[in-house]
Amino acid sequence: MGQGNSGPFSEEFILYLESMRKVQRVTNANVIDSDGRITGGKELLEAMANKGMIESINEILQHNPALLNSEQEKFLFDILGYEIYSQNEYIPITVASLTTGLFNVG
Repeated sequence: MGQGNSGPFSEEFILYLESMRKVQRVTNANVIDSDGRITGGKELLEAMANKGMIESINEILQHNPALLNSEQEKFLFDILGYEIYSQNEYIPITVASLTTGLFNVG
């Protein structure tokens, strides 16, 4: 696991994931977007976990393992079901593992 102080980036990412976890609770509800369109909660959550954002996160975490503290890594493990750092190698976050983990949160 990465060590050291976490920077603002990792704090923001973890808060982002926590908010996504809360949005997961409404996956079966209808959400009205800013344009007044009704969107399913599941579609909203999938849109929040877009591939480009996840690729950017992976790039940053791959080259800066000390950005996450042990609590943050545990939080990610709880969602993803795997450690993102194993044997000094980075295991990327995927949209599939992220959304699956968020949808399966009780």
